[in-house]
Formats: sequence, C-alpha cells, structure tokens
Amino acid sequence: MRDAFTKLLTPIRRIPGGIRLAGSTLYSLFSLSRLFTDKLKIPPVFISIKPQLNNNGLALPLSNKVVLGETYTPDAPADVSDVSVGYILGHEIGHIHDYRGIERGFIHRFFMLFPFLFFEYLKNIIRSDLWTNILFRATMWFMSYTLYRIVLTIILPWMIPHMLEVGIPVVVEVQSLILTALIWNTYMLGIKLRSEIYANFIACDLLAKLFKTKQGAILMREEKFYLVEIILYDIIFTLAFVFPQVALLLVDFFTSILGFYAFIAASSTLVSSIGVKVSKQYGK
Repeated sequence: MRDAFTKLLTPIRRIPGGIRLAGSTLYSLFSLSRLFTDKLKIPPVFISIKPQLNNNGLALPLSNKVVLGETYTPDAPADVSDVSVGYILGHEIGHIHDYRGIERGFIHRFFMLFPFLFFEYLKNIIRSDLWTNILFRATMWFMSYTLYRIVLTIILPWMIPHMLEVGIPVVVEVQSLILTALIWNTYMLGIKLRSEIYANFIACDLLAKLFKTKQGAILMREEKFYLVEIILYDIIFTLAFVFPQVALLLVDFFTSILGFYAFIAASSTLVSSIGVKVSKQYGK
C-alpha cells in the first residue's frame, strides 16, 4: 500500500522540482484521503485543488472540504517543505475531525472553534472577501467590547478587595482595559494554537499508524510562534495589570493614554484575525 503513495509520503524538499497534484498523483491523493477518513471514522471529505493555495492548505469544516494547492515545491516555507503532501492532507483532515469527530460536542465547537467556523459561515453566505472581513472584524470587536464591559462592571469590582489585600494598586479604567486584552488575546491565540496542535497530532498519528512514518511534530515553527506570542502578551499585560507603573511606562512609550489604548485595540484586532490569515485559512 505504501508504494502507491510513495510520492505523497515523501518530504517535499526531497522531491526535485516538487510535486504537482494532477493525473495519477491526484487520484492517489483521493485514495489517501479516504484511507485517512476511514481510519478516523469520519465521513469522506471533499477535496478541491486551487493554484492560489500552492504550498499551502485549507480546511473548511462546515463544508466538509479540504482545499490544497496545485503544486508544492522544495523552496516552500520549512513547515511545508519538511513534510509531505500526505502530512499536509492529514493536518487539514485533522481540522475537519476536530469539528466532525464523534466525541466533539456543541460546547467544544462554540468555545474552541467559534471564530474559525463563524468566518467560514460568513464566507459561505456573503461571497465577498471584503464584506466578510468587515463583518467578521466588526463582530469580533463587538465581542471584545462586551467582554470589556463585563470586566469593568463585574469581574474587576469582584477582584478589587482581593487586589487591595495583596497590595495591588487599583486604577479601574486602565486595569479593566488591560485585563480585557489579556483575556481576549490569550483566548484567541490559545484556540488557534490548540487547533494547530490538534491537527498536527492527527497528521503525525495517521502517518505513524498507517505507514510507520515519522514526519512533522506537534509543535511546528508556526505553533512555536503562537506560543511565544501568547507568553509575551501575557507577560506584558500581567505586569501592566499588577504594576500600574508599567502601564504608565507604556503610556509614556506610546506618548499618550490614547496611544496606549490604540495599541491595545490594534493588538486585539490583529489577534482576533490571526486564525483567518491572508488566504482566509482555517489551518496551515
């Protein structure tokens, strides 16, 4: 069985000239996809090939579809060239399984996958990249503002007595904003990191069990970037929350309180769209 999929299971950087998903190679890809979905006990997925996604991939859980590029070349980013097309396919099917898997429930889908599924839903009904992005960002902004109001009126008032007990100064408006950014950014980056780790695990597991092949890792370069970003954001915002002097230093750095607020708002907006990158992907 492995011989039929040799090219699809070979790391892309080892294939001179890369690999093109057409003809017999494409038919082998369809067979490999069916093998993966049967192993995961989920319905077969639709596969679409688009040149716009060369050296990349996209999973659309609501449509039960995986979109792959037409060609994959050795000069692709390391996260792509170090693995095979089979691994990339397994990764995208891993995203589908994350949503479709029989053990997944409504709460999991809502809290762990909501931004990605919501973007895909908007894309399906609006059919316009511009308006999809506008509505998605507006919705994310509204949700983050709602969180801010909850922090300001409920969470922080509850925390203030405990903060005073341990000697943390209280600056309500600034700390409300910082705590909101801390929660929101950790959530948005955290669910993206979790999603990618899950898909990587599925891809590694499929290749190991079906072909005794070790490729990829649970934490690839992209996931390490998300992890470092989460840690840096959390350190900065935690210090600014616990020590208002740090917040004041940041205010001075951004020349005014409005500049600091603009920085937090911009970072939160950026973080909310990280899961939907330039190619509007859910997945790598």
